[in-house]
Amino acid sequence: MRQGVPDELLSLARGVPSTDLLPVEGLRRAAQRALNGPAGVLLYGDAAGLDPLRTWFAQRSGACVDDVILTNGSLHGLDLLGSTLNRGRAWSAVEAPTYDFALATIRRGGGRIVALDRDGMDLDLDALEREIHRAGPPRLVYVIPTFQNPSGATLGAQAGRRLIELARVYDFPVVTDDPYRDLSFGAAPPPTLHSFAPEHVILMTSLSKTVAPGMRVGALMVPKRHRNEVYDLASHTYIAPGRFAHGVALEFCSSEEYPAHLATVAQALEDRATALTEALNEELGGFYRMPEGGYFLWIAAPGGDARRAAAQATQHGVAVQGGDSFFLDDRGNRFLRLSFAGLRPDLMPLVAARLRAAWREWL
Repeated sequence: MRQGVPDELLSLARGVPSTDLLPVEGLRRAAQRALNGPAGVLLYGDAAGLDPLRTWFAQRSGACVDDVILTNGSLHGLDLLGSTLNRGRAWSAVEAPTYDFALATIRRGGGRIVALDRDGMDLDLDALEREIHRAGPPRLVYVIPTFQNPSGATLGAQAGRRLIELARVYDFPVVTDDPYRDLSFGAAPPPTLHSFAPEHVILMTSLSKTVAPGMRVGALMVPKRHRNEVYDLASHTYIAPGRFAHGVALEFCSSEEYPAHLATVAQALEDRATALTEALNEELGGFYRMPEGGYFLWIAAPGGDARRAAAQATQHGVAVQGGDSFFLDDRGNRFLRLSFAGLRPDLMPLVAARLRAAWREWL
């Protein structure tokens, strides 16, 4: 290989940060502090998790600490919700597109799933209300409001307000998955939906996108009406979340290192998004819009065939993810998700050049 230019596959396929964005030394120091304290971080604890870390999440989210249940990553929290919320109801609603692993988790919870079209800031809430009139209130409505996976878009204030109003009128929980909101490239994101209606909105978040995915640290903010069911299932399933990892997370996130680390990660992601967007515009033509935060760029698949485009990209040394898994129907084959989190900015021109070679018949 040429110096500094890898011959191996360059991956835009997974929403995972590259290792240079992980705060290894900071977490090493945090782990030492956690071990220097009481030995309780090495024992079982309460099913709701480590109290000081619950307080940290509550303060950052504007939630009541009693509502916070810590989990082993946010998908674990969604699995708890899918197994407990409104079991007597027949259906749930998700965005189209939506996070593929969340879609699979909701499927496991049982019942019918209705897809609500998400187009940037807008969400098809007319379709939601029609389905409520036809089939009664849903078990839950799952949304990713900020820098969504896979589209990168942020839900508009008008759509958010109407969704909350529908939740109040028809009495259903809105589950908001919001792990990307601290990764803005400019203006601060809008307030959380949870801050407007904590009695109807369950907030999910984690440290997977901002600190380290391998720590498996997540949190649910669950209103009182649902909290005991979720707590009891957690207690009887795994006793307590991973207390040592959560102790390390507490030491790191409550230190002066965390704000500086968060700013560094957000800037690095912005640099990567800028480099990828500019390289795509130069090599592929057209217009690729710079995302406002998060991990993802959502693009139309060349030739309208994501499966073929992804296969040809792989043959030319770039992994991308087709849109199939983000939809309930076959519309996903028109889209590709590109994650810029895992590659340095200096590699993005090479990525774009390889994609141009892979897709030259459509350009």
